[in-house]
Amino acid sequence: MTASGQGRGTTSHPHAAGGADAAPDARAATPVAQEPASTAGGPGDGTPPRATATAVLTDEAATAELGRQLGELLFPGAVIALTGELGAGKTALCRAIAEGLGIADPAAVTSPTFVLIQEYAARLPIYHCDAYRLRHAAELWELGIDEYLFGDGVCLIEWADRVAAVLPPEHLHIALVIRGLQRREARLTAVGQAYVAVLERLAAVFPLSPRATEPLAQSGPLTQAPPEQNVPAATAPPQ
Repeated sequence: MTASGQGRGTTSHPHAAGGADAAPDARAATPVAQEPASTAGGPGDGTPPRATATAVLTDEAATAELGRQLGELLFPGAVIALTGELGAGKTALCRAIAEGLGIADPAAVTSPTFVLIQEYAARLPIYHCDAYRLRHAAELWELGIDEYLFGDGVCLIEWADRVAAVLPPEHLHIALVIRGLQRREARLTAVGQAYVAVLERLAAVFPLSPRATEPLAQSGPLTQAPPEQNVPAATAPPQ
């Protein structure tokens, strides 16, 4: 199921920007919004805690800086779910995250549309998945995505809304919104304490705001779709 090259693939089928346009540095306030325990969950009720933040990316350099800073903070088993329309910059952000993870050649990270899962060596193994051409989540499960989701690397999933049924309950969702030719807005939703901690640490090194500029239905935690036939619940395998 693997193909050789600068990365291994399973086949089947834009430095925080400065200037007048830059987002204000909200770190002195509360750049990460912790949701109330009644809705976000907490100890004892079985619901993972959540936190949200927004980054205004004025150009490709800002997108790259966000990705690099995030990549430096990721941990083994991290799952990053990326959503956004065509051209929003999902692959560019994945490339920058890989750079932050220490990949030798960031340019090697390209859209794996025709190689659905691409593997790269870095500080932690990188598993880059593109679900754009999948008809349903079961196809991703059949490719053995559970080995990547619960492995020792970092899983980057583009078009993650198409395969929400197989995502683990805890993950970091990044919804990218096009606001201009290069300008983007990244809405980050951390689900689970480990991801909340990452978002808080990210706020210390990159300007984030707790509020989005306007509502977006696709931001927030990815809703788990109804279980599909032949798709097991996305839970970690027994140790």
